[in-house]
Amino acid sequence: MVKYRLAKPGGEYNRLYSLMEQEGGKKEPLGWPVVVAEEHGRAIGFLATYPTEEALIAGPLVIEGGKRPFVFIRLVDAYENLLRLAGVTTYCFRVDKTNTKRISQVNEFGGEQIGETADYVMYKRNIV
Repeated sequence: MVKYRLAKPGGEYNRLYSLMEQEGGKKEPLGWPVVVAEEHGRAIGFLATYPTEEALIAGPLVIEGGKRPFVFIRLVDAYENLLRLAGVTTYCFRVDKTNTKRISQVNEFGGEQIGETADYVMYKRNIV
């Protein structure tokens, strides 16, 4: 059974960085909040917040093995529930431009594209 919870301060962030690198992602800073998917006492995925003062940007989202759609959905649900409890109504997220399959999925499900950078397509999501 997979459990979803907030990341614990201290050494857990180092384990999440290791998982990020293991799954082929570049090491990015992890801001708060970070929601962790845990199975049998170990992290199998997480959704963090990119630390910036310009906007609330979700990501990175990392899942061990990459192909666990229910973990993906539940990480996003847990993250959004936490944001709602904090009074947040809108957040942004980004998709790597090389991930054309994910961009198509987000667009198909009504993602509101708000811009692009050299590396990412930026989206906005309302969670009222």
